[in-house]
Amino acid sequence: MAIGTTHQYDDILGFSRPVSSHPHMPRPERAKIFSPFAALRGHGDAVLAMQKNRCSKIALEDIALEQINTALCALRKHDKIEVTYFNYDPGPDGTGGIAEGRYLTAQGEILMLDTVYRKLRISSDQSAVGWVDIKFEDIFSL
Repeated sequence: MAIGTTHQYDDILGFSRPVSSHPHMPRPERAKIFSPFAALRGHGDAVLAMQKNRCSKIALEDIALEQINTALCALRKHDKIEVTYFNYDPGPDGTGGIAEGRYLTAQGEILMLDTVYRKLRISSDQSAVGWVDIKFEDIFSL
């Protein structure tokens, strides 16, 4: 700018800062305004609970595998069962890390017993689709 030209705010530059009629807010109270909030109440606790329940798959001994196999051979469609199985879950970050998933227990009626693809489908109220598919090799107990 050339000397002698006026700035846009020259007329107010000499004024003092306006004084608010509201009382001054203490710093800790001001900090609360800008602190993050939990939009989903309890979400953080649920994520932590899922991380705590995750574990590595247990390698079963031959005797236990034989017992599961014998029990599977005796099952028929529409039988009511309770099965504990390993559910692969890579976790919140998707990498899995050391823990590969978690063990779940489902109770219900056998809807399908597929010996070719080695898969069991049982009805389940806990599932959004109303059933759960379980691979034979993921079964921990019947």
